[in-house]
Amino acid sequence: MAHIQVPDGLPGILGPMAISPESTKALRELVEVLLRGPNTLAPAEREMIASITGAQKFQTNSRRYLQSPAKCKRAAST
Repeated sequence: MAHIQVPDGLPGILGPMAISPESTKALRELVEVLLRGPNTLAPAEREMIASITGAQKFQTNSRRYLQSPAKCKRAAST
């Protein structure tokens, strides 16, 4: 459960970033450079890498939850 109210319809980090755009400006600029700036990889290839990395993180977190759901719930509530 989020400790702050985030706008509906903005998945992942987009919700928290929408709350305070001025404080996330540097992160947004970094993402823009990494995903869309000049590079040897095409933008679609970089988006694919980001998608796979996100999916792997989700799987890791899911495994942790399945191994110890009570521990994960306690950690999330602090």
